[in-house]
Amino acid sequence: TALYLDEEALHYAEMATRRNPRDAAAHKRLGAFYLERSRLHDAAGAYKKALALDEFDLETLEALGRIALRMNSRDEARDYALRMLRLSGDDDRIRAAGLMALRLSSRVDELEELERMLVSVSSGVGANRVHRSLLLPIYEALARMEGAEVDRQSLGRRALGFLIEQLFDG
Repeated sequence: TALYLDEEALHYAEMATRRNPRDAAAHKRLGAFYLERSRLHDAAGAYKKALALDEFDLETLEALGRIALRMNSRDEARDYALRMLRLSGDDDRIRAAGLMALRLSSRVDELEELERMLVSVSSGVGANRVHRSLLLPIYEALARMEGAEVDRQSLGRRALGFLIEQLFDG
């Protein structure tokens, strides 16, 4: 009977999206149902529809990032992490998204893009310090890149400026 109720709930979730295709929450619920059943392509499709209707829904972005990882879509997962970094105001979400983006950035250009984005969102009045705290691991990753085209002098200047700023800020 539990399986029947489960399938019935899925049926109603699918029906809700057909009745009201502009309901982001309905698509999100459908995505969650699909994800519970490991129907990753269906889940991704439902969550993408939800995101198209509400592009600032952080839970949907997180779900899409997890699905992309499970589907071995590293670049897509990284893109969702970067969007989370730009949109979230929650320290835990920022930290998790930043570390995910860092883990998924394996090339110099990806690390430097992440650095530029973090510097940009952490500058100015009311900037979140968590964004800036993610810079040190990026500088460490860039410094460890072997055989890569890393301008070590420029990296040293940027990292030194960051470290001096950190000393005086806190």
